[in-house]
Amino acid sequence: MKKNRLISALLAVLMIGSVFCTPFAFAEEAPAPEENTEKAEQNVTSSFLAMSYLDYQAKYAKENTDVEEIVINGGDYTAGEGIDAVLTELDGKTGSFVQQSNDGYTEWTFNVTKPGLYNIMTEYYTVEGNSTDIERQIYIDGSLPFSEAGNIVFSRLWVNATAIEQAANGDDETPKQVETHRFETTYLRDDADFYGNFKFYLSEGEHTIRMVAVKEPVVISKIMLVPVKEPVSYKDYYEKYTALGATVIDEMEPIKIQAETPDVKSSPVLSPDYDRSTPNIEPYEGAKLKLNVLGEGSFGSVNMWTEYTIKDIEKAGFYKLTFKMKQNAARGINVSRRIYINGEIPFAEAAAVEFAYSTKYSNVTLGDGETPYYVYLNEGDNTVRIESCLGALAEIVREVDDILINLNDAYRKIVVITGTDPDVYRDYELDEKLPEVVKLFGDSAEQFSDIRERLISVAGEKSQYTSQLETMIRQLTRMYEEPFMIQDEVQAFYNNLSSLGTWVTDLQVVDATMDYFIVSASDYEAPKATAGFFATVAHEFKNFIATFYNDYSSIGGVATTGEIITVWTSGGRDQAEVLKRLINSEFTPEYGINANLKISSVSLINALVAGIAPDVYFGCGDAVNVALRGALYDLAKFDDFEDVAAWYPETALVPNSFEGACYGLPTTGGYEVLFYRSDILEELGLEVPETWDDVYALLPVLERNNMTFGMSTDMSTAGTYAMFLYQNGGSYYNEDSTRTLFDSEISIKTMEQWSELYSNYGLPLSYDAKNRFRSGEMPLLISDYTLFNTLVIFAPQIRSLWDWALVPGTVKEDGSVDHSVMLSVNANVIPSSAEKNGTLDNAWTFLKWFCGAEAQVEFSREIENLLGPSGRYNPINLEALSKMPWSTKQYRLLAEQLEWARTVPQVPGSYYLVRYLDNSFRGVVNDGEDVRELLVKNTKEINAEITRKRKEFGLKLYEEE
Repeated sequence: MKKNRLISALLAVLMIGSVFCTPFAFAEEAPAPEENTEKAEQNVTSSFLAMSYLDYQAKYAKENTDVEEIVINGGDYTAGEGIDAVLTELDGKTGSFVQQSNDGYTEWTFNVTKPGLYNIMTEYYTVEGNSTDIERQIYIDGSLPFSEAGNIVFSRLWVNATAIEQAANGDDETPKQVETHRFETTYLRDDADFYGNFKFYLSEGEHTIRMVAVKEPVVISKIMLVPVKEPVSYKDYYEKYTALGATVIDEMEPIKIQAETPDVKSSPVLSPDYDRSTPNIEPYEGAKLKLNVLGEGSFGSVNMWTEYTIKDIEKAGFYKLTFKMKQNAARGINVSRRIYINGEIPFAEAAAVEFAYSTKYSNVTLGDGETPYYVYLNEGDNTVRIESCLGALAEIVREVDDILINLNDAYRKIVVITGTDPDVYRDYELDEKLPEVVKLFGDSAEQFSDIRERLISVAGEKSQYTSQLETMIRQLTRMYEEPFMIQDEVQAFYNNLSSLGTWVTDLQVVDATMDYFIVSASDYEAPKATAGFFATVAHEFKNFIATFYNDYSSIGGVATTGEIITVWTSGGRDQAEVLKRLINSEFTPEYGINANLKISSVSLINALVAGIAPDVYFGCGDAVNVALRGALYDLAKFDDFEDVAAWYPETALVPNSFEGACYGLPTTGGYEVLFYRSDILEELGLEVPETWDDVYALLPVLERNNMTFGMSTDMSTAGTYAMFLYQNGGSYYNEDSTRTLFDSEISIKTMEQWSELYSNYGLPLSYDAKNRFRSGEMPLLISDYTLFNTLVIFAPQIRSLWDWALVPGTVKEDGSVDHSVMLSVNANVIPSSAEKNGTLDNAWTFLKWFCGAEAQVEFSREIENLLGPSGRYNPINLEALSKMPWSTKQYRLLAEQLEWARTVPQVPGSYYLVRYLDNSFRGVVNDGEDVRELLVKNTKEINAEITRKRKEFGLKLYEEE
């Protein structure tokens, strides 16, 4: 019997052997970009075919580093597309500059006389764009030299628009973050901070360097190929300047620099924040919210930086730097910062200054813990740049990340044979079928053991980060030593891989909070960083008393004079504070209307009954059914309503409209796209499906490899059904919305098509989308496009291995493909009480302002500035959507899918349809009920409720034809 199973298994392996070719088998060269932009984009998505930088580095490790600098002027390009201008003067500087658009490429030709390893520096100047980082791909001689060259980031430059000001209630208001423009020079480097500045090998002779635009325009001033430069040791640095006559400054008035007010920074996320945990912080004012720190959750990504100018240094010489810091984000490990003085890392020890975990502030002097490291400052003005980095953790995180990729690949190979739910009583003979996987487990266990020891040397025995490594070591060792038990470990292995992925992400969070830093003489002692007992008690008492009179639901104070409206939102405090800031800086100055903003969870109906309804209410659920009770004002009555309606896709107003009236304006809109793993599809020899016929064809291939297609019913049953219904030419209701068409032939066909994907093809009803997509179990996934926000943060390991496309469509009789999806929108409304209160026109003015493109763009940028890429907003205003910080390729896809988006009308009693739609689907899939019989029965219930509600509101009833 065992022999027969072995023969069968070998035959199966031969049949599907092609799936075992790993997508991470590196090629030394990737295809060069084509001469047209569309083809160049296609090459961008296949960057995972290039070798890794680690392999590239190993290949050229012994090459010469004694090379000569080569300078290329930006305007001296030899080929290009998407070039906006060639400039000879910019911001007072003359030269030859090329302005690239957010699309296309620029290529330069140059000669190398000394072959060897070079760093590449770029001098650039930012221009107006969508306020996100500039991304480029670097091709050398027509190829990506290594995969990481496909993701080069140039920072934009940001400042606080104004000094910190106070709201009416005495709290500080976060200043708006605005972009500033200047020439900036940066190395081409790893944005994950694993490798630092990239080293490029160039042979003797003629070469080309091509810069392909991925996102955002930029002006390129110069490209400089320079000798590899590593910082010298502090000892050599000190001796160098001492030999030039420098001395240690032993007497001066200390210069204190408040962290929350840098002169320039790399990200708008680095806005001032407040910390009320201690009274010993500057500035401090009892229970008031004072913006007194930088960080506090915002300084957590690598390569972020803030720069400060130290003005009027009286005498050149050596100075001491002391930082008042609190690092309570990463328990058990140190968080690192790079220190630049006048644009350069002064010495090697400043490349990773460590700050230990503590719940309290402490003074950290630049040095080895006992002896300070002095920095040389020139007479006059100097700059200090503080940049987040991985420091000693960089190599550890990179190695674990690499191992995780290989183990995920091994997991997929295992489930090809065993499935995700193996029979524990069956011998799958995995040691014979997958000997390379078993060996990988042993090798990985040894690697993790070594990494654990190194992590302990960096973080100590008590670090919380060693426990996950120890779990993986034990499991990998078991699977290596007892491969016949691997099938028992499959689910636990998957869970541990997911946890390890989170471990990698968590270890890359390098947040720390800084109050200030001090430039001082050698004998200066910084003030105590922590407050005494009595000061702490007084501080806590003040905060306790303040809870009795502070209105924490009102944002930014309450206006009591002039034209006033009240606005309620149920959103988060961060979003509300951004909105209030925009109200104060944009809306009130322009229109002369004060808007008091309040966070409230009170339902609108309850507020109306209680006589406390606001003038504008954000996030009204089921606006039509609320409006039919007389609670909302009909916005279509305003003379300029048609102009406002033109801001949106026509379908976006449908859910908030009924019988010619419109009761709400949307601000956000969600719709689905198809996410896909390009590496796995290539591995399986599959194309991205365009139609459902294509999906049906690839489902058996996925099933044979124990993979699956993702189409969840958890988020919106109605939305998934609507996608199929609209693609089939169906509708939820008849023309006058007096009855549902749930029992029509098209609806019955749609329910059969939809349910068969789960009952016949085994699609999972619910799943963890981000984890299964990251692991590769679900290489194709239909989800709301905002899943992008999660994947960017949660799954950086696969950032170059996935993309998105239109949802699969239905082929029509004329041969065209219908890619319809459901669009879900929110409703921002004006309660009917505003008319009685005399605030109707002001409420309409406010609603138009906030829903307009300019305010939506400002609001979305402020939110992303505050929360980072994970907080990217999804406006439904068409102009605003076009200005979101998507790459050109990403926006084209979103705009094309939006053209196919349709909404579901809301009618009296429509809540019954959603309820019975879900019941019908569960009945067919889970209980095997007959589709036609079930839909006919449920349609009667739905229509009965629609009729009952229409009678209640005195509306026209359905008439039999």
